[in-house]
Amino acid sequence: MAAVMKIEVDATDLSTRPTFPEPVLEISADDILPQVVALVHPSQHTESLPTGRLVYEHLRSNPLLLASCLGLAEGRAIADKGFLAFNCHFDHAAVLFWKAVDDEGVLCFWGEGGKIKQGWRNLDSLLNDYDLTLVWASGVRFIG
Repeated sequence: MAAVMKIEVDATDLSTRPTFPEPVLEISADDILPQVVALVHPSQHTESLPTGRLVYEHLRSNPLLLASCLGLAEGRAIADKGFLAFNCHFDHAAVLFWKAVDDEGVLCFWGEGGKIKQGWRNLDSLLNDYDLTLVWASGVRFIG
């Protein structure tokens, strides 16, 4: 990902430090997809499925893991690849973006009817092994 910044500095006045704007990231799914892995919480493979809130609390208790999760910008870049690429890459699963969470839900994308749908998964709903958490491939894994 390339950060794009334009900074203007007045070279005649060196007594003040220039302010730097926040970088605007140009995000491409071609940059993202090779660098992410899909994870599920260990209990998503059992009969006693976890709630979204339990998974989110688990992520919050592991700051490195939460920091490696993807958010809205990455989700939109992935969705821009289109329905076939999305379903091919994620095998018809729902993808949860844990950097986009409010008090009630987590951002979720899924393929349906030839389109990529976007919505919010309630944190109190149960998650199964078709609900994937995308993280940057950093060697971090869920630990039960």
